[in-house]
Amino acid sequence: YNWANERTRLAGAEDGAPSPPLYIAQYSHVYGPAAVWSGNFTGCDRPCQAVGTYGDVAAAATADVVVINLMSPRTQWARPPGQVWVGTYFESPDHYPSLRNAATLAAFNYTTGYRPDADFPVFNMVLDTASHLNKTLAWPLPAYSLKQGRPMLATWISNCHIDAIGRLPLLADLDRHNVTIASYGKCGPGRTAAKVGPDLEPVWREWAASGGSGAEKAVVSAQHLFMYAAENSGCAYYTTEKVFHALVGGTVPVYVGDAASLKRLAPPGSVIYAADFESTAALAAHLKRLARDRDAYEGYLAWRTKPASLDALHRVMALPAWEVANGGSRACALCEFLWATPRRVQPKAATDLCQPLPGQGARFRLRL
Repeated sequence: YNWANERTRLAGAEDGAPSPPLYIAQYSHVYGPAAVWSGNFTGCDRPCQAVGTYGDVAAAATADVVVINLMSPRTQWARPPGQVWVGTYFESPDHYPSLRNAATLAAFNYTTGYRPDADFPVFNMVLDTASHLNKTLAWPLPAYSLKQGRPMLATWISNCHIDAIGRLPLLADLDRHNVTIASYGKCGPGRTAAKVGPDLEPVWREWAASGGSGAEKAVVSAQHLFMYAAENSGCAYYTTEKVFHALVGGTVPVYVGDAASLKRLAPPGSVIYAADFESTAALAAHLKRLARDRDAYEGYLAWRTKPASLDALHRVMALPAWEVANGGSRACALCEFLWATPRRVQPKAATDLCQPLPGQGARFRLRL
């Protein structure tokens, strides 16, 4: 196989026979022990076939296309001429040096990840949680009076050692400014056990008990006025599911992360951005004012009754890669992308996946 034959493949064989498939090896990935695309190319508009399993060197050495985890891009075969490499990433470049290494990135023809310059965009971490909005927007919100009887701010930080953004010092500072906190993770003040109260509507209690993706976190947080949705990194475009646990559950997120990226995605007026405040004291004063002013607080929840407020999120969720988190439509979307796109032989423009694109400002830094 050589991409010099690409035009012949795209046009089909001269005698009208079907084009041979692209053989795609998913050599490494972020999640799961098995090749999640195996068998899922059936029904695609163009012919593709999965070969091998994770770590299968023999399959990777002979495949047309190899999908490789960019966060730990270890390869153990001699790359044949013309073999296409697709690099995947889902975590922050702050914690994976290879995502900031120009030489490593230059070896890949395409990337798939959360940045806007990814060739094939995927947003798995957000999708798993945001998809629950389809049902929870129709449910009655937890009562304001219920939230008043609990600590103001729920937090779920369990990784106490990886913090490239300063979320733990900010949390401690909010505590010093008398913002009451319930810490359901391993880190932070006010540590307590997660509990779904009996005074919540049955639909919320049933969902929390279902074990669904992020259900308990969303429902427990909904019993508080605010949820501390803090990333562990300020890299550009790195927005995870944390803020959507709050939005799905019907509470107000206090977001620490790349605010510019989230503002392009989240419903307007739904999030309190730490970056918008000059000091921790100013942020704490705002939270305490909302805790005393029901109308002002519920203004942050008004988006739930305005369908247009979800337009930006729906546009992202309409991307082919969103249709199924693993396998199925996502596999076909990649297959069809590879067939329709001439092989890139030049390296990606981005040589550091932590930095924003030209003209889109500087990397987020927490000032508080």
